[in-house]
Amino acid sequence: MENRITIQETIEKARKQLANEPNREKTSMAKGKRKPGGQAGHPGTTLKPVVTEYQAEILENEREDRVTAGFPEGVGKALSMGSV
Repeated sequence: MENRITIQETIEKARKQLANEPNREKTSMAKGKRKPGGQAGHPGTTLKPVVTEYQAEILENEREDRVTAGFPEGVGKALSMGSV
């Protein structure tokens, strides 16, 4: 067991010396060696937007009657997120 501790201490001491060496080549630890992207020949997938915003124009005539434009077919009921 004593021999194992001595080897670990020696390794740690060598790492510290290398880290403090002023002329050593410094590399980024975060940068990997792999190329970006998936496996060649396999189709990729991308997340698609889930929410689409529709705005209905509200017009008012001289008698203050309001007329609201309709929404496209297939769009559910209107949802208001603020004051009209």
